[in-house]
Amino acid sequence: MVLSPDGITIEFDNYTYPSMKGAMEAFIKWRSRYQAQGYYSSNNGRIPLDELESYCQFKTLTVVSGKNDMSSNVEFVIQD
Repeated sequence: MVLSPDGITIEFDNYTYPSMKGAMEAFIKWRSRYQAQGYYSSNNGRIPLDELESYCQFKTLTVVSGKNDMSSNVEFVIQD
């Protein structure tokens, strides 16, 4: 899971990734949306794009019970 500096997932239709590489690829794609303006406008001010990664949170989701097919209840543990 990748959270923006404002604590919102960077993708609304997909918020989990099979690996850290996948999360980083999604982050790079998301960051490119702000290339034209040259910064990310956070609730706490402007963040230069070359610093944006350090303001985001990359979290690991671990399935602790249930099936991971979204057809049943699934319990996750979120780790930093």
